[in-house]
Amino acid sequence: MKTIKNIPIVLFFYILFFTSYHSGYGLETNEFPYSSFTSVYPVGDVDGNSIIDIVDALLIARYYVGLTEINPGASADTDMDGSVTIVDALKTAQFYVGIIQKTAMPEIDPAGGWYTSGRTMTISSPAADAHIYYTTDGSVPFTGSSRYSSPLLINQTTTVKTGAMKQGDMASDICIVHYSLSDTIVKRGVWECPYFTDTESRHTFYAIKDNYLYVYSHYIFTDMPPDYLIIFDLTDPVKIRKAGFIELDFSVTGSIFIKDDYLYVTSVDNFRIFDVSDVIPRYVSTIEQGGSMIKISGKYGYINYASNSITIVDLHNPALPRIINTFTISGTFNDYEIYGDNIYFVKGSDGILVMNIEDKQNPVIVTEYPLSGYISHVEVAENHLFLAASGQVIVIDITDPAQPVTIGQAAIPVKPNGSIHGFVLQNNMIAIGSGYEYCFVMFDVSDPASPQMMYHYLPTDIINHLYFSGNTIYVQEGHYFFRKIDITDVQHPYVKTCIDTKLTMNDVFVAGNYAYAYDYDEGIKIFDVSDPSSPLFISPLYNEGIVADILVRGTLLYYVGSGGLTIVDVADPLHPGKISHVETTENVNSMFMRGHYVYMTQYDDGLYIVDVTNPDRPELLSQTKTNHHANAVYVPDEQNAYISDTEARLLRMDISDPAYPEKMNFFGYQTKTGLFGYGYNLFSIYNCGLEITAINDPANPVSLSTIQFPSKLIDIFAAGDYALVTCLDEQAELIDISDPGNPVRLGMLDDSGNARGVFVSGNYIYATREITSEQSPEGLIIYEIR
Repeated sequence: MKTIKNIPIVLFFYILFFTSYHSGYGLETNEFPYSSFTSVYPVGDVDGNSIIDIVDALLIARYYVGLTEINPGASADTDMDGSVTIVDALKTAQFYVGIIQKTAMPEIDPAGGWYTSGRTMTISSPAADAHIYYTTDGSVPFTGSSRYSSPLLINQTTTVKTGAMKQGDMASDICIVHYSLSDTIVKRGVWECPYFTDTESRHTFYAIKDNYLYVYSHYIFTDMPPDYLIIFDLTDPVKIRKAGFIELDFSVTGSIFIKDDYLYVTSVDNFRIFDVSDVIPRYVSTIEQGGSMIKISGKYGYINYASNSITIVDLHNPALPRIINTFTISGTFNDYEIYGDNIYFVKGSDGILVMNIEDKQNPVIVTEYPLSGYISHVEVAENHLFLAASGQVIVIDITDPAQPVTIGQAAIPVKPNGSIHGFVLQNNMIAIGSGYEYCFVMFDVSDPASPQMMYHYLPTDIINHLYFSGNTIYVQEGHYFFRKIDITDVQHPYVKTCIDTKLTMNDVFVAGNYAYAYDYDEGIKIFDVSDPSSPLFISPLYNEGIVADILVRGTLLYYVGSGGLTIVDVADPLHPGKISHVETTENVNSMFMRGHYVYMTQYDDGLYIVDVTNPDRPELLSQTKTNHHANAVYVPDEQNAYISDTEARLLRMDISDPAYPEKMNFFGYQTKTGLFGYGYNLFSIYNCGLEITAINDPANPVSLSTIQFPSKLIDIFAAGDYALVTCLDEQAELIDISDPGNPVRLGMLDDSGNARGVFVSGNYIYATREITSEQSPEGLIIYEIR
């Protein structure tokens, strides 16, 4: 084994570079003979079929491995991790590694953004004598593309891609800039939250009929707005749509139940029936009998109000329901099921009670069956009772209802006294959701005497309810979230999609056809925005705590918040998967990414720098205190980082050595609570004001202007001639910054009230809105720049 130390360039083998790098970027690559290398590193004597590890690499280049002049063409294989295997050395000999530098990436001026009129664009290269190639049709430039020779007039919305090549060097990276020319912004589409609340004080119930999900949630306070029943169309399991809703004049305090074409709802004072044959519920009738739970068996309803009573309702004519009888049992019960002519009550620590109801006017006790432990839930199928009891599933044979027999049991992975909030049975599968222990588990009970645990996961919140529909289980986590699990293959169940019935978003990041919106406490939501007029919520990405900032590069999403940086693979946005995490001592406030480095700020800990060259194994390089309160960071180049500070204005740091950043100088007006950078202009927020600072000369920053607003600023996005800002409890406002020394406030974006975050991608503006009332249900608003 031979190792090359302290080589300042990542060395990729010549053959690999020519076949992979060349095809990926389009620019052609020259052949480089051994004699052309200006930097040659001997690696010593190695035998045939030996391995050379390339280490301490910083930049990408291509390398050439060969024998001495006797045989300069030895071939090699590489596995893309920096190691090379010499496969056909003729004899023990001296090997060399030659280095080829990469051409510097061209620079385009002005930067991309939204402009009100045409612009003259220039392209330059830091590399002398480099040839520059460009395209304006979206294609990747190559040596057959247009060669840049003089400034270009950009007079329409255009995407410019450019690359450079210098004789003897590798092709450069591709620089991409998008220009949007527009003087009109119009509202294009919205995504409306199913209901408008920002409180935890709700109870939620739901049921499913065919391809429609009926969700009911209500405030437990009497002075809150009206209650709603919301209907979701599940026809497309990927793109859930809201089919409609009805306003209710009462609060559902127990449950809702669907059988055939009717929806049955219980409340404190009454029992109501709705016709759902046409999806949207139509009121049918009411019985003045309150209830907290309802079961339907045949043409009869069994309503539980008090913890020891059942009311039987004749439902042969849903328009004229009729109470037949109300009876009580000794003690109290937690749950009940109807099977055949019997009701099976579970009575906590007192086992089960079987009551015959063949004569509904005169129910008769059949037997009482004691059991150890605390029984909370019951399901019944094919002459078997399935009970949830103190951390275990118990199966009882009721072939003879008068002589129940315990035949099987299995442990549920919750604490011994853990609470069970969901317990459902269908198709020989039991799904169980625990309460405060946060656990979901499934058992196969096709052999009732031997239940087998098939699947489990740890949810993000208390499981309040479970529902089976065909081969799908709906899991309600917390008050608002529904996870949809497909169990067609019980060996490999998977989450098909999720439904969130509440969404207050703080900010949004857009990449390609997807928007990633987040709320500090509720994680990240992913939207399909390929049709801007109809954004679709497709899946959630749950965090393990607070989310404070997000960004997307390629197929990777980076987010910071509780405990540091998390990297997620979003190549398939329907099934995002966590790749890695970098732990920090405190919650991170914000981040900025340049090259292979992520720069993060933490209020008390200052600046963190993380190397994400390998996303599977990111490396924390440094953590430097700023002496004050670091809030946000912007990194315009490889030399400087700018940090906003809530106590000490703006700070410039030298980051040329990421492992050892140095504090340089404080500057700017007042303390800073936010920061956005665009080129070499800084847009910094201080309470109700915005300051624009030129940082072309890092040692001598110049304050160009300040703007005052009526309330505290929350977010800013700047590009081209425009900036967008959001203020507390205000709409998003557009500002003309074509002259940064004299910015002009142009007015509010139409109908965007209570905007939180803004983002611009191509010709579209994405604004998030806080959900505060019935009058502001939109969560994500999209504007087109025309």
